[in-house]
Amino acid sequence: MFNERLAVVNRFMQGPKKYDCYVFGSSRTTMLNAQKLDAGNCFNFSFSAGMIGEFLAYAEYLKEQGYKPEKVLIGVDLYNFFAPVVEVSVPEFIKNKEPPTGVLRNYLSLDTLWMSLRTLFRPSHMWRFYREDFSADIYSHAPSYWPNHQLVITRDMVYNKAYNPAVIDWYKKMLDVFEGADIRFYVPPIGGWRSFQMEEQGNLDNYLESLHAVAHLGVPLYDFSSPHELTFDYAATYDGSHFNAKVNEHVLAALNEESQAFGWRVDQMTLDTYKSRFRSSMEQWREKYASDHSSH
Repeated sequence: MFNERLAVVNRFMQGPKKYDCYVFGSSRTTMLNAQKLDAGNCFNFSFSAGMIGEFLAYAEYLKEQGYKPEKVLIGVDLYNFFAPVVEVSVPEFIKNKEPPTGVLRNYLSLDTLWMSLRTLFRPSHMWRFYREDFSADIYSHAPSYWPNHQLVITRDMVYNKAYNPAVIDWYKKMLDVFEGADIRFYVPPIGGWRSFQMEEQGNLDNYLESLHAVAHLGVPLYDFSSPHELTFDYAATYDGSHFNAKVNEHVLAALNEESQAFGWRVDQMTLDTYKSRFRSSMEQWREKYASDHSSH
């Protein structure tokens, strides 16, 4: 583990002018290899538990520094809509739109010493990792995930029943900051069984209405969160939220418009059509979900 919110800026600042494409998102979006996007030279600004308010802070900072990407991909996670507040937890220099903190101030800190010791003597407690080029994947020996056998507490499981419609404005502000760029939204894959859990908790309609509202801000939105063969692949995820590189290769194929086998263009649907299609896919997988749920 390391301070991803600081590290992404440090890495970007090593050669900011060479990037003409930015990616923003949570740890789910770190699993997407931005280098393979057919969208120029992409830099992935994603970090764990990233919130839309934080992405906006980075976007405004980059604009203030004079960096204008040609293309932008923004991950959309459901917990943003059910959070009581839009959290912002970024480095102070990002908030203040100032130059990054000097390197010595970071390297000569107790935090860095402690992180170095942990790196040397303690194995990671996480099943995902970054390669040297900061593309992410899941360890091959990671356990398969079973929804009712292995309970992982995440923000997705503690949201309120009513979504916060004001969050839509934060996504709209992202569009305003990067006005003129080719911008797309995408919903990263989540375990197919999550839709059944949302249905049981009375939140499914709110979730779909949230995504549809973002999809109609005037730019494309690709949804990879509906029940699908890939999102029911328990061996491809250790927690139901983070999927391995194999699944994300299919996401890349859809985003690069090389394949339409996975994911939907929600911006091309009415709300009724979207809800109907999503629920139809749920029905196709309901029997499998019930079988898995009872046998594990």
